[in-house]
Amino acid sequence: MSRLDVVDLVAGYDGPPIVQGVSLWAESGQVVVVLGANGAGKSTLIKSVVGIVPPSGGSVTFDGKTVTGMPPYKLVRLGVGYLPQLMNVFDELTVTENLEMGAFSFRQDAHHRIAEVFEMFDDLARKPHARAGTLSGGQQRMLALARALMSQPKIVILDEPTAGLSPAYADRVWDQVMRLREQGIGFLVVEQTVRVALKHADFAVVLSNGRKIAAGAPTEIGSETELAALFVG
Repeated sequence: MSRLDVVDLVAGYDGPPIVQGVSLWAESGQVVVVLGANGAGKSTLIKSVVGIVPPSGGSVTFDGKTVTGMPPYKLVRLGVGYLPQLMNVFDELTVTENLEMGAFSFRQDAHHRIAEVFEMFDDLARKPHARAGTLSGGQQRMLALARALMSQPKIVILDEPTAGLSPAYADRVWDQVMRLREQGIGFLVVEQTVRVALKHADFAVVLSNGRKIAAGAPTEIGSETELAALFVG
């Protein structure tokens, strides 16, 4: 079993820190969601975990190895996948070429791995030669997730994977996440839709103004209305 631990993380840009002493974890076969209102620091937290925003305090460890500030490509080699919210596919490349790009750290037969990933994503398997830019928004999000899986990650970090998608395609993304969870992959997910997030989560962390204000199983966190009160309180 693999585990990602974030302890007392502090991070931001120029000026006062946005993320202020946040601790959380993610492990194999579990879905941990990060909730909060716009501006709560969710995306900054995720970017600091994967080294895009260098932390100014705290630590990140993966399977006992210190990875604080380590850039995403190095984390991928260790077994941590990352799917950003925006610019997550190569528009001019085909579906297959996008998957090949995700295999840069895969040391076995990439074509065999592509075949395995196509078995997980029927829509993509039917369009292997289509350019990513011609796919629908939902299909592009699926392609980004499929590319993240090419390296056979143990933990995958998703930054708002359903943002801008129709409810039907958002459900498809979450259905895929839950199937992968059953295969033992762990997920750390930033999600805006509280109801959907709590429906699928094993554990939830709530942020407000860059601080963790609540954490626990969905049944312990409270109702959507109670969470909304926390967001604005």
